[in-house]
Amino acid sequence: MTRRDGGFSRRGGLRWGVAAVSATIVCGCERAGPQVQMVKGRLLVDGEEVGGVTVMFTPVDDKGMAAVGRTNAEGVFQLTARRGHQFGAGTTVGRYKVTISKQVLVDERTGRMEETMPYRFMKLEQTPLDCDVTADVNAPEFNVISKPR
Repeated sequence: MTRRDGGFSRRGGLRWGVAAVSATIVCGCERAGPQVQMVKGRLLVDGEEVGGVTVMFTPVDDKGMAAVGRTNAEGVFQLTARRGHQFGAGTTVGRYKVTISKQVLVDERTGRMEETMPYRFMKLEQTPLDCDVTADVNAPEFNVISKPR
């Protein structure tokens, strides 16, 4: 309902507000986009379980969706991808380069952090790690050798 001065009355404004919220709920529940696949894997460093390692999946082509996970004390990680402002478990089907990183605090006074993973595993252009995410079960295992033999 409009008032004579062109503004909305409280009652009419309330009706429009309820209608707008209802339309958002009905229309906004489903988001179109690629199907996300669950990815839960394991990372070992020199054959040992290591917690607190960030595992990043970066798509090789523009069809995939970047995703990240963090290892627990047993070296197990689960990927989470971001689509817009929503996060979801896993990532889309496709081929991915995998990078890893673990920083530790070395100087509490200055806040200086130090990387503990070998450089080649942190850089997308150098990492030898890759993974194919499929529509089936995705449980990749990586054993990173950090020490030269």
